[in-house]
Amino acid sequence: MKKKPTYEELEQRLKELEQTTFEHNRLMSILNAIPDGVYIVSQQNDIEYINPVIEQEFGPVDKRKCYEYFHGRTEVCPWCKNAEVHAGKSVNWEWHSKRNNRYYELFDTPITNTDGSISKFEIFHDITDLKRTEKKLRESENKHRTLYESMVQGVVYQDRTGSIISANPAAERILGLTFDQMVGRTSVDPRWKTIHEDSSDFPGDTHPAMVSLKTGKRVNNVIMGVFNPQDKNYTWINTNSFPRFNTGENEPYQVYTTFEDITDRKNAEKRLRQNEKWLKGFFEHIADYVLVLEPVEKNKLIIVDCNEAACKKHGYLRNEILGKPITILDDNPLPLDEKRVERLMAGKTVTFEVIHKKKDNSTFPAEATVKLFEIDGRLNFISIERDISERKQVEKEKEGLENRLIQAQKMEAIGTLAGGIAHDFNNILAAMLGYAEMARDDIPPETTVAKDLDKVLEGGNRAKDLVQQILAFSRQNEMECNPLQPASVVKEILKMLRPSLPTTIEINQDITSVTSLILADPTQIHQILMNLCTNAFHAMEETGGKLDISLKEVTLSSEDLVNEPDVEAGAFVQLSISDSGSGIPPDIKKKIFDPYFTTKETGKGTGMGLAIVHGIVKSYRGFISLYSEPQEGTAFHVFLPVIEQEHLPEIEDVKPIPVGWDRILFIDDEEILAEMGKSMLERLGYHVTVRNNSIEALETFQNQPDQFDLVITDQTMPGMTGADIARRMIQIKPDIPIILCTGYSSVISEEKAKSIGIKEFALKPLSKKVIAALIRKVLDSS
Repeated sequence: MKKKPTYEELEQRLKELEQTTFEHNRLMSILNAIPDGVYIVSQQNDIEYINPVIEQEFGPVDKRKCYEYFHGRTEVCPWCKNAEVHAGKSVNWEWHSKRNNRYYELFDTPITNTDGSISKFEIFHDITDLKRTEKKLRESENKHRTLYESMVQGVVYQDRTGSIISANPAAERILGLTFDQMVGRTSVDPRWKTIHEDSSDFPGDTHPAMVSLKTGKRVNNVIMGVFNPQDKNYTWINTNSFPRFNTGENEPYQVYTTFEDITDRKNAEKRLRQNEKWLKGFFEHIADYVLVLEPVEKNKLIIVDCNEAACKKHGYLRNEILGKPITILDDNPLPLDEKRVERLMAGKTVTFEVIHKKKDNSTFPAEATVKLFEIDGRLNFISIERDISERKQVEKEKEGLENRLIQAQKMEAIGTLAGGIAHDFNNILAAMLGYAEMARDDIPPETTVAKDLDKVLEGGNRAKDLVQQILAFSRQNEMECNPLQPASVVKEILKMLRPSLPTTIEINQDITSVTSLILADPTQIHQILMNLCTNAFHAMEETGGKLDISLKEVTLSSEDLVNEPDVEAGAFVQLSISDSGSGIPPDIKKKIFDPYFTTKETGKGTGMGLAIVHGIVKSYRGFISLYSEPQEGTAFHVFLPVIEQEHLPEIEDVKPIPVGWDRILFIDDEEILAEMGKSMLERLGYHVTVRNNSIEALETFQNQPDQFDLVITDQTMPGMTGADIARRMIQIKPDIPIILCTGYSSVISEEKAKSIGIKEFALKPLSKKVIAALIRKVLDSS
């Protein structure tokens, strides 16, 4: 029979248990507090623990295997280190996460559990910034080292005492010395044996490097001869010196000198002087670059002479070009067919275009004018060539401007059509809304009819907003834009969007709760999001997929906006809608913002959606970008500029509709609108006289101008516009207040109307509340 533990034994076990619990809690606190990610995985790839850093970066585990959680895979990763660690080996390795595009250094260690099994303890150390910094440093260092070592020019660095501390290979070659022979030397060292062009001594203390160290200024284009111990002769160099300063210091701590070997150039100058009779008029007075080519065998031409312009243009020193085949500058230098050869042999000139390449392998287009001539019994080609890059660019820009002009003309035509339709639709809406409002006033609030009329008014006001959007698209009218917080609007829209999409489409949202404010109309933001989401839905309608919607604030520089010349740099709210659908073919991308362009079958779209989105975004001084590849989905990014405003405007208190008893002359050529206006205004207490003809209205006013306290007139009427009527009436009675109403007009604006003397300018359709407040505002101020 097993012996029962004593009280002292039980008490000891309890203390050991408490100590174990304390150690466990302390360990968990440490793991939860460290800034690196930590997780533990079993031999069966089950995640036994993750600390908050891992959960914040990759989300909750939800009982997923490690390969599902970190990599989104359905089976063990081929690179997995678990087997090594579970075998008792510690592993240190790096991993790039495609989920968040970050790099980690991983430290894997086996830990033995109480049951004898082994789990893997792994620490995630984020080294993304370190990797990127190291990469940039390597690239910068390699770039500058390559440039330094591959330069044709010699480069020498000297410290503040003038002692040489560095020299590139070109400097060693030009000066005929190794770096070990140069290091520590100063410019005043007599071993240099420097001379002026007139062969007089060149004192070392007047060397450009010493002058720069003394004065702190650059010294340019100093020519000197330096004795070359390898060639036992003088090498002529063109020298430039540049002082370098530490921050906050006025005296240079270092100077670097660049110089090019101009010995061949000076020799060439001597030969040029000897042959000045035939070269002076040619090489000295031509702006283009010139090549003299000698055919040495079939299809092979050697450069026997060239001007300085040709050397500089192609990035070579003259001695690097002379004697070289023309293919050093052009793989197909003289595309001479039989006709061109015949013209050349007949003494005529041939002109054609070629593509030249520079020493750095960059290319540029050139126009070559070639003529055959004879020197000392040998035939040579002289090719006078000109860089036509600017001309090509101008031609390309001209083509682009022509395409943009055509597009602008198309949009202008669509805008004019939209404005005309909106005008007639506004008149229809004005009558519908007006009579519905009056009918609603006559019905008790809780009746079914009243509720039905509320729906009619709601639909009418939505139609009114749609007309305003059409007018904004056609640039006939501006929507009512106010400062708003886009996140709240987008979230509300997404609530309505989810029920309208099939369950085969997964919606993922990443909405920053608070961003800076934008100046916009909520209805238009609704239209932007719904149109783009509808397009995404159609792209995934058959196969299903993912719809990702994000909202965040970004800052764009002028470099980021190089393709958006009309957009100012600054802070933007970025709304992104992307789908995993079939993508947009390249030939379609250029047309997607064209009005009425659509790839949908009949009944699934008008082709106006993206055009209106484009118009709205442009009207907000923003822009929209597109990324799409076939079979890889589509992403639209809408950028809207933020405004500098800390608080949204306060909501005004609801006030009762004002009434009055004044005498109003109401003018509108649409009889139904005139009758509706009369009835609405009489319900407000006013005495109303209606005229449907502008001439009759003017005659009525002329006969009895003192019988009217206010005139309300439509703008667009046959015979005489509302603005013309207003001018005539003001001449008759200068103090008569006038309200001008219009669905839209391309000839009158609020500013122009008020300059005539019109008190207020209103856009149809007007609700009873709006017209009542406007009337009292005008009459009370008068």
